[in-house]
Amino acid sequence: YSLEEGEDIGNADLSAIAVPTAVVAGAEDQVAPRAAMDALASGIPGAQMRVISDAGHLTALEQPETFAEVLRELVERISA
Repeated sequence: YSLEEGEDIGNADLSAIAVPTAVVAGAEDQVAPRAAMDALASGIPGAQMRVISDAGHLTALEQPETFAEVLRELVERISA
């Protein structure tokens, strides 16, 4: 699924996403609130939600080892 230009994510048909998905949120994120990330994860069939402690919006930069672990888990799930 891809958003059309100008389309709001709130209007997206998340149930159309049919690929393994990891939704990653920083526990201290002020840009993408936890409630929005929870809604995103619950709207995508089979999505796994991970909240990374001591991270804001840039989880991959703020907690690279934990972020890499999330990616490894996703790849393992795809490979299984």
